Formats: sequence, C-alpha cells, structure tokens
Amino acid sequence: MMNNEELIELVQLSGAKHTTDSHFSRLQPGITRIVLCEKEYLMNRREMYEKCIQSGIHFLTPEWFLESLVQYRIQPFQEYQISP
Repeated sequence: MMNNEELIELVQLSGAKHTTDSHFSRLQPGITRIVLCEKEYLMNRREMYEKCIQSGIHFLTPEWFLESLVQYRIQPFQEYQISP
C-alpha cells in the first residue's frame, strides 16, 4: 500500500481537495467530506468520530478512493465505511 504523502498526492492529482482543517464551524453545506483512514486510526477517537458523523463526514478506507479511481467513477460508500 502507499503512505500518507503518496495518497495525498494522488487525491490532489485526481482533482479532489486535501485539507487538515478540523474546525466544524468552517464546514460548508453541500460539500461531501470524506476521511480516508484505517480502522486502527479510529480506535481511540470515538468522540471525534461521533461528532464528525453528526456533521455528515464519512470515514472510508483508502481502498474506496483507489477503487473509485480505477473504475473512473465514485464507488458506493457502504462497502468501505469504517467505524471505531
């Protein structure tokens, strides 16, 4: 698999936006927000996860992004969703 820097570069090359901004007050309505991470990342972050989910943020595995690129269309979230 690839490291974070490589994944970020691929995200940017695909036309998606990468951000490290975690302030909920700045979330614009109508924009789909996705956090690409492994389940282990969420293990001790349940409170943050719940807050994000309530704000409409999706947590998906990096495989979702890669499969969407390979298929040249956005894949359904369900198969790739993760939770703590």
